[in-house]
Amino acid sequence: MAPSVLNFSLQTMAASCHHIPPRHREDLIHLVKQTYGDPSDWSAEAMEEVGPLLLLDDAATSALPNKPWMRDILHFLKPRLARISDALKKKIFDLTTMSPSKATRKKRASENGNAGGNSGSTTTSTSDPSADSGSGTTDLGSAVPNETLILELGMNNVYWTPEQLSQIEPEVFDATVETLGKVTDYSEEQLAALKKLAVKQFGPEIADITEDEVTKMGCITQSFTTEELEQLPFLLASLAEIGKCGWNESQLPSVWAAVATHNSLAVEDLTSAQMVELSQIICGLSAEDIGKLNLTAFKDAVSSIDAKCSSEVSQHFSDLLLSAFGDLSSWTPEQVTELGNMIAGLNGEQLAALDASVFSSISATCIPLIPPSSLAALSVAQLEAFGPDNAALVTEEQRSALDDDQRAALENASSTGSREPAASGAPSLSVEGISGIMKPLLFLLTGFLLL
Repeated sequence: MAPSVLNFSLQTMAASCHHIPPRHREDLIHLVKQTYGDPSDWSAEAMEEVGPLLLLDDAATSALPNKPWMRDILHFLKPRLARISDALKKKIFDLTTMSPSKATRKKRASENGNAGGNSGSTTTSTSDPSADSGSGTTDLGSAVPNETLILELGMNNVYWTPEQLSQIEPEVFDATVETLGKVTDYSEEQLAALKKLAVKQFGPEIADITEDEVTKMGCITQSFTTEELEQLPFLLASLAEIGKCGWNESQLPSVWAAVATHNSLAVEDLTSAQMVELSQIICGLSAEDIGKLNLTAFKDAVSSIDAKCSSEVSQHFSDLLLSAFGDLSSWTPEQVTELGNMIAGLNGEQLAALDASVFSSISATCIPLIPPSSLAALSVAQLEAFGPDNAALVTEEQRSALDDDQRAALENASSTGSREPAASGAPSLSVEGISGIMKPLLFLLTGFLLL
C-alpha cells in the first residue's frame, strides 16, 4: 500500500472497526507501530487517530508514556472503544494519581524560589495530578488518596494499594465512602484496610452501624465476617447496588439472613418486586427456600432479576423455570433473552433440548456461567448457532470439554461477522459499507482482518 492509503486505512479502522478478531490483533498492532513508530514518541494527534487500535493490546496500553496530555486523550477515546480493558483503567489511574517528574519539580522549586526572593518557599506539591502541564513525562508517585482524587477516579479507586487506602483521613473517608463503596472488585487486603476505616468511623460495635451507613459502605460490607454480616441492617432497596459487589458463595446466605430479619421477609411471601430488589442476594437462598418461592411471582420477576448464581444454585432455579415456562423445545429467542443468567442452570440434556435458533439470544453474561459439561452436550448445529458474539465468550475451560467437531462449529460461529452495535453512533465496518466509501486496497485489508 502507498503510505497515504495505509494511513487512511488504519485511521478509518480505528474510527469504525468495533470487532477485530483476537487472532488478528497482534499483526495489526505491529502494523500500527511500523507505520506510526514507537508509541512513546507519538503526538496527541497520532494517539487520537489510531489509539483505539493500539489499545486492543494490553501490553501496549500499559507501556504508554506517562505524559500529562495522555489522560485527556484516553478519556476522549474511551467512548469509541467496544471494550474498556483493565490495562486501560490502570493506565488512567496512574495518569490521574501521578506526580510531576523530579526534573520538573526541581525546576518549579527553583523558579518559585527566584520569584519569592529570600522570603519565598521552594516547597511544591507532588500530589496534584494536574500540576505539570508540560509535554514531559512524569513519575508515578506514592500519592495519598484525597477527596478530589477519590471522587474523580470512581470505579478506578480499585487500583489503590492497601497501604494507600489505610492512609485515608477520617474526614476524607466520611466524604467519599459512597464512592469507595461502589467499587465491586477489591482484593481481600484492600477490603481489610477499608474495614478498619469503616469500623473506626461507624463502630466500633457492629450493632452501632445504621441502615444509612450500611448503604453508604456498599461493597465495603464484603469485608465483614459471615457472623457480622448477619447483624448488619441491610435495606431491601439498597440491594440493587450492593448486589453488584463481588460476594462469595459463603457470604450470600448471611446477607440474605440479615435482609430477611431486618425487613421481616418470609421467602414464600416474596413478591416479584422484592425478588428483583434482592438482585444477586437471591443466590443466597437455600435449595429448600428456592422451592418455596411463589411461582407466579417468580415468573413475573425472572426477566428483571440481575444475578449470577453458582452452578449449584442455578440448577435449583432451573426447576422453577421448567414449571413456569413449560416445554424447553418451545422456548423462543425472546424468552431465552429474558431468562438471562438463569439459563445457565439448565443441565446438558435440558440445554440440548432448546431449539438451535435461541442460542444467539442467550445473554452475554450467561455464556461463561454454563458448566463445561452442559455446553459439551450441544450439537454442532446448536454451537454454530451461537453467532460471533456469544461464541467469543466461550471460555477456554468450556472449549476444552468440546470435541474437535464442536470446536470447529464454534470457530464457524465466530467467523460469521459481529452483531455488536457500533459505539458512539459510528457504523460498524463491513464489507458492504467499505465498497461504497473507501479505496479498493482498504477493502482488501479490512476484509482480511475481519475474516
